[in-house]
Amino acid sequence: MAYDLTVVGPNGFIRRMSSAGEITAAQRVTVCYEITQGNLALNLSNDGSASSTFIITDNRYGMSPQTVTVAAGQTVQTGWDLGFSKRWYDISVTLADDAHYLRQFAGYVETGAAGVTDPSMA
Repeated sequence: MAYDLTVVGPNGFIRRMSSAGEITAAQRVTVCYEITQGNLALNLSNDGSASSTFIITDNRYGMSPQTVTVAAGQTVQTGWDLGFSKRWYDISVTLADDAHYLRQFAGYVETGAAGVTDPSMA
């Protein structure tokens, strides 16, 4: 069963999940804010029976892609530095072996410090 769900909120907040295949929970991505540094922490989980390669791509701010391989039954946490984008982010996570799997995360990390308008709007 195919699905494509998008949730949109203030400050450029977007969460999108889509796939053309079966709905499974074998590979999961969760995003947490590192408030003190104003960065992201991505938890990449693989509950499948074989390793999975996650590809993290910056959609807007020019950061280099990251490729992370997660062994079966494991979770790997990786950071995403938002210093260059002034705490704004727009990233997609795909799987190397599933062209239809997509998770998109966009928004702004609030730290309590003064912020700036999204630099990609300039």
